[in-house]
Amino acid sequence: MIKNKDLVLTPEYIKTRIQIDIYNAVKTHMTDTGNGANDIAKNTGLNTKTVKDAERCNFNGTLDEMVKLLVGVGAFPMLAFGVYTRKEN
Repeated sequence: MIKNKDLVLTPEYIKTRIQIDIYNAVKTHMTDTGNGANDIAKNTGLNTKTVKDAERCNFNGTLDEMVKLLVGVGAFPMLAFGVYTRKEN
């Protein structure tokens, strides 16, 4: 079984955390403004599929699309990178 401290260092976990954050930003915007996926797509220049993927917590677009989407819903990404060293047993 994978340990919690090792799990957070996996690409799958990191991707899932980012998708959840994007989902939360999009859904919050939709709830607060009443805008749907079509409205967000129109306002950001993205296609509706990209916005709907984010709404389903399945965003897998480019970095450019992610930034456009988040800025379009009023969420500004704040990234922090750290260096982690895995200790081998």
